[in-house]
Amino acid sequence: MRLPSPGVALALLAALGGCGSCGSDEVETVPYETEPVDPSVFDLEDDPNQLYDREGNLLPSETVVAGLALPRGVEERPSQGERRHTYFTEVEMGVVQRYFGPRLMTGEVDRVGSAAVFRAAVPRDVQGGVVRLDVGLYPTPRGGTRIEIHELPPPPQTPISPEELIRRFDEDQRRLD
Repeated sequence: MRLPSPGVALALLAALGGCGSCGSDEVETVPYETEPVDPSVFDLEDDPNQLYDREGNLLPSETVVAGLALPRGVEERPSQGERRHTYFTEVEMGVVQRYFGPRLMTGEVDRVGSAAVFRAAVPRDVQGGVVRLDVGLYPTPRGGTRIEIHELPPPPQTPISPEELIRRFDEDQRRLD
């Protein structure tokens, strides 16, 4: 691209300088009226395709397992075994852990690398019968997260007596011999 000669550039500047306001330095302000905007119009949680809230946290979905609401954007995958559920999300591991951490009450979290397993956890806002869960969060090779939920069986209604436990142990020992 060719630039104009210095003489042409000076002539253009002089011509533009003469186009300013003539005489008055006052600026007229024209009021511009706007209608107030309802902030709920921009509520991200109302959009079912929206995964995150304004702070970047995952939003809960309508999918619930034993009282635990799963985050939006999870896809169910085939599971092996009764009372087991497997899900996948493309959301990175750390974000998914921050979602589940405050929603699960447990004193035992096993960490293996970047994976985490919440052991015998109870969903914080569960209503009705309480089901303990093992919730495993595992990174996937493509940067997503696999979520495995195992509903733990309830304890027996009538505990086994110590005498019965000893009898069963002795019987098992005889079978081994």
